[in-house]
Amino acid sequence: VRQLGEALAHAHTRKVTHRTLTARSVLVRPMTGDAPPNLVIGHWQAGARELATRLTRHASTATALGEELAERLAADEQVYLAPETFVVDDPDPIALDVFSLGSLAFLLLTGQPPAADAAARDAMLTEHRGLALGAVVDNLPDELEMFVQMATDPVPAKRPPVAELLDFLDDALDRLTAPDR
Repeated sequence: VRQLGEALAHAHTRKVTHRTLTARSVLVRPMTGDAPPNLVIGHWQAGARELATRLTRHASTATALGEELAERLAADEQVYLAPETFVVDDPDPIALDVFSLGSLAFLLLTGQPPAADAAARDAMLTEHRGLALGAVVDNLPDELEMFVQMATDPVPAKRPPVAELLDFLDDALDRLTAPDR
């Protein structure tokens, strides 16, 4: 999760966004020796292509553009994207990436996608004000629950920057590695 967050934070400081980050956009390079697996974000051009499509279709509505995007994405990919991806004319691209990071964290921490489909994801967002790790896995640090829930807040303006979310990961790691007293 940290590797993905750091990659997004680095991109965002350079005014680069992904906009369509899903599990299929993440390449996992296997462990070598004692080194953990390396996660790499790919398909950066997908977000640029979506933006170019929006800019060249002046007569299109947000709903029409969202429907076009939804048709191209498999249902299992849609659960990683923020709901506004499909209904807002010009969604905040950083908020889209933050939501996707939270959704991917859900996958990495639980071993399960956030939901079976977009409707189930939206129901969880409504019920819990974000994706709820606790609905799937017990005994994870509160900081990880907060990380995912804040990143996937249904209100884009309430999603914190990636750098702030990484502080929650640091706190969770400190808690998990602290010696027992």
